[in-house]
Amino acid sequence: MQPSQRAAFSLRAYELAAEEWPWCQAMVLWAFRYPRPANTYLDYFTFVTADFTPKPIYYAVQRYARGEEP
Repeated sequence: MQPSQRAAFSLRAYELAAEEWPWCQAMVLWAFRYPRPANTYLDYFTFVTADFTPKPIYYAVQRYARGEEP
């Protein structure tokens, strides 16, 4: 999956939850960062690298939370 696809799918999950689960008051995306590269699929699910370099998903969620256009 490309980083742009991950961002789009993640943000769409928030939209679907708001539309279909009005009782849901909070959702969480996991994991912000691991202390070192796992060299596995887990590395693709973080918001920043081990040295805190933001990934595209970080910026996409940040814009979404601020109500900005993607």
